[in-house]
Amino acid sequence: MPRHSPDAFTGAGRKLAVYRDSLFVVVPVGYEGTVTYLRGTRAGPAAILEASRNMETYDEVIGRETIEDGIHCLPPSYPRGSPERVADRLEKVFAGIFRDRKVPILLGGEHSLSLGPVRAAKKAYPDLGILHLDAHTDLRDSYDGTRYGHGCVMRRCLELCPIHQVGIRSLSAEEARLVSSGAVRTFFAHQTRGKAWPPRGLLAGLPKHVYLSIDMDVFDPSLVPGVGTPEPGGLTWDQVADVVREVSRRRDVVAFDVVETRPIAGSVVSQFTAAKLTYRIMGHIALSRGRGRKAIAKKGRRG
Repeated sequence: MPRHSPDAFTGAGRKLAVYRDSLFVVVPVGYEGTVTYLRGTRAGPAAILEASRNMETYDEVIGRETIEDGIHCLPPSYPRGSPERVADRLEKVFAGIFRDRKVPILLGGEHSLSLGPVRAAKKAYPDLGILHLDAHTDLRDSYDGTRYGHGCVMRRCLELCPIHQVGIRSLSAEEARLVSSGAVRTFFAHQTRGKAWPPRGLLAGLPKHVYLSIDMDVFDPSLVPGVGTPEPGGLTWDQVADVVREVSRRRDVVAFDVVETRPIAGSVVSQFTAAKLTYRIMGHIALSRGRGRKAIAKKGRRG
């Protein structure tokens, strides 16, 4: 594993990565305790951080350098044990970041990691909703002997708050019945082709505060092959970027995750795309809040 430091995301330097002054806090977690197909997501966060240090920090769409708002990166962790225990630990980490009035970002690792951050976000923002971009619904009640694995994470989150899903193109009969019941608003990939984009009604019914969860297999595998379960018929970069822009403009994205990157030997396209997407989301959040480093420094800690 490469050596990391508090300025690990983008490598912009410690001056722009001081925790106290940073709007964003990156939490890299290399966990893959419930993987059921291709392994390797454990190495995803480190690969994303490495790729981020090779990006330009000026974003031509955002029109500025988001690093000016401060991006602090916690040391990568590689927890072992049950997904329930990992969720409990992550909930505490994210709760602390929320108390400090910052925007936490999870880099995974497998998708089961999202539960702990969502729990913390729900406590910080009781009217929370989730916008979930993924090839899979992850709505099984139980899978492979656990109710807390990567295939069940959105079912557990649904017990906490409403969920809208985009890009779905693989689900079980059990999950299809749940979607048909109207419990989750789902925009299947095949239903959105050739129609208005972002999908009409994408955010209708989602509350003001939103947790954004992005499984990298939402992309078509011809664009992002480095994932645990590549599914054909996925979204393009522009489609995902448009959804991110839409939710950031019309809702308050309080936290987000980018998970399920699985580095492939000899190729960096998947982790580079994940790093670019992470940075783009940060940029949209910063613009929507109209906040920079000076505003954060003056506010300081809450309470």
